[in-house]
Amino acid sequence: MANGDVFAADDVDSFLKDTGVDGVMSARGILANPALFAGYKQVPLDCVKEYLDLALQYGGRFSVHHHHLMFMLQRYLPRAERLHFSSLNTMAAVVDFFSARGW
Repeated sequence: MANGDVFAADDVDSFLKDTGVDGVMSARGILANPALFAGYKQVPLDCVKEYLDLALQYGGRFSVHHHHLMFMLQRYLPRAERLHFSSLNTMAAVVDFFSARGW
């Protein structure tokens, strides 16, 4: 099993080819792109919205959901908006953030 710096499908292919391992794990790569192993180069925005819907439906700790959304949104938001998003401290504020962008 290989682990570390897996952020794209090409990384998986390289690990398998270069090391001969039977499997590859990802941590930060999956946080940023939960669709990574489905072959997506970037998490589809629909996936981000579905994650938010599930978080609202099932609850849980805000900090966990906020952290995961921060990773998923990093390619969609310019720096100033990422800084704004990082300052949000409630799910209601997150929903408002999404709504303001038509997401």
